[in-house]
Amino acid sequence: ERNPLFGTPDYLWYSIGVSREIYAGLTASVAWYGTDISKRDCIPVADRASGGQRACDGRVLFTLSRVF
Repeated sequence: ERNPLFGTPDYLWYSIGVSREIYAGLTASVAWYGTDISKRDCIPVADRASGGQRACDGRVLFTLSRVF
């Protein structure tokens, strides 16, 4: 209800990923993160990206982690 104040319409944020232990507590993960917000509705940056910006595009994230 405060979209005019913040300047961003309602949108859906989603992710899908997979993780697997590969060796002695070392875990590898890969995931896709994205939104359904359009480039045009993405948060504008002054003097940049007049047609929208890539900050709202989907991303792939790879991680390696280890519990110790």
